[in-house]
Amino acid sequence: MELTILHLYPDCMSLYGEYANVMVLRRHLEAMGVSVTVETALFEDTPDFERAGFIYMGAGAERTQKAALAALLPHKEAFQAAVDRGAVVLFTGNAMEALGASVTDAAGKVWPALGLADFTTVETDKRTPEDVVAHTALWESAAVGFMNKCST
Repeated sequence: MELTILHLYPDCMSLYGEYANVMVLRRHLEAMGVSVTVETALFEDTPDFERAGFIYMGAGAERTQKAALAALLPHKEAFQAAVDRGAVVLFTGNAMEALGASVTDAAGKVWPALGLADFTTVETDKRTPEDVVAHTALWESAAVGFMNKCST
């Protein structure tokens, strides 16, 4: 099996060393016998969604998140086509907010997002850095992580 991972905007959406997340994913897949190619798309590039089987974008600062939204929106239809054909999407941190309908920044400006899910994000001027423990019906043990955001 072959898989192309498309890593979107690793130069600016890499607040927590997102490249390492992609490399760990790659190593695990290769250990399972999957041939993995990692392609990157920078802001000035046209992302190649046609070959992507897995699309990843990491967290960024609020400013770079808006730049990523602006860079990604012209490719919304190609992104949606990739999702429709079964590409897996993993956006971490505030990159996940790009999958909703919009992001309203702390100044009140509304930034259109990809609209893959029916939610909106509103930023505040209060940052919330804390550990997070979540329970899901997908598995028995808790999912544990860290959140550092200023949005709901």
